[in-house]
Amino acid sequence: MTGTYSRLAYQKRLECIRWKSQITLAYGVRQGRGAEVEKLLGEVDSQMYVNKAQNLADDVSHPEPSGGYFGGGQA
Repeated sequence: MTGTYSRLAYQKRLECIRWKSQITLAYGVRQGRGAEVEKLLGEVDSQMYVNKAQNLADDVSHPEPSGGYFGGGQA
């Protein structure tokens, strides 16, 4: 049972690390440092990560007109 918990905790930790790196990457792209970010990531698959980060940055900068996550819209 302990091994299962450790494995799940490890997977959750990896998810947190991935999420944090995506946010950091999105911030770098948002600040116009896409080339620096791509250089840091290296050649392999870097464009995929930069594109994903750009999409995340766009989502954060341009929330949905309907109120986004909170469902705002009309009263």
